[in-house]
Amino acid sequence: MREIEVRDAPDDIQPLELNFDRPGILASMLIIGHPINGDPWTVVRGDINNNLERLQMTATIAAGNSGDPVLDENDQVVGMMLAVEVADAATSGFAVAYPLARLRSQLETWGVLWPDARIQALK
Repeated sequence: MREIEVRDAPDDIQPLELNFDRPGILASMLIIGHPINGDPWTVVRGDINNNLERLQMTATIAAGNSGDPVLDENDQVVGMMLAVEVADAATSGFAVAYPLARLRSQLETWGVLWPDARIQALK
């Protein structure tokens, strides 16, 4: 993940809220992204069908969706797209994402501060 700074953004653009709670099975999700085989901005709907270590979703995504945010029904970010897992050449596969709590835990293991922690440290 890379931190970027946005300058001169319109006033009506606000950061998305983060939700560290695990979504439940069959929870509806949105994936906002830029797949290499689609429009520059796409929104894909899907449902959680497995939420063990990673979130597995019924959404149909493509290469280029890795790193995209996964939003819950309240438009809060609950995960980050990881990959498309393909069962065989006849299927498009399914979406896999890391839940935010897992990402935060891994970053802390590497000694990387989560953005909120970095902001607190600067005060």
